Amino acid sequence: GITKKWNEGIIYCSEPTANLVHQNLGVEQKYLHPLPMNEPTIVSSKDKAVKVTLLDANHCPGAVMFLFEVGNRRILHVGDFRWNRDIML
Repeated sequence: GITKKWNEGIIYCSEPTANLVHQNLGVEQKYLHPLPMNEPTIVSSKDKAVKVTLLDANHCPGAVMFLFEVGNRRILHVGDFRWNRDIML
């Protein structure tokens, strides 16, 4: 799990999650990379450019869904989220 001894690489997350992980779990900020909400961001993965967009999961503060775009493929990674037709459609 994630503890203050974390050294396994960068954690991409939302700003609220980065704050919680640093303050509550003690992870060093050098491992935390908050991404902006609703703005595609290019990150590198195994020397490939991957476009990542954080979308509000409407679950709890900081909870997001990750939309990955690699070439012509789109992958939506979701964890816990609360469905709300007005927000999601």
